[in-house]
Amino acid sequence: MPGDHGARGDFSERAHDRSLQTWGAEHRSVVLGVTAASAAAAALAMVARGRRR
Repeated sequence: MPGDHGARGDFSERAHDRSLQTWGAEHRSVVLGVTAASAAAAALAMVARGRRR
């Protein structure tokens, strides 16, 4: 077979062009910012709920 056909194997049909894990690794500051904001919102909600009781 002439030419380079690239790597092919059992998983070729299930392969994807995108990866959420790769995106998260490349945009770590965004992931950390969203995580910190979510944690802060949850903490504020818990404090507000505690004050209403």
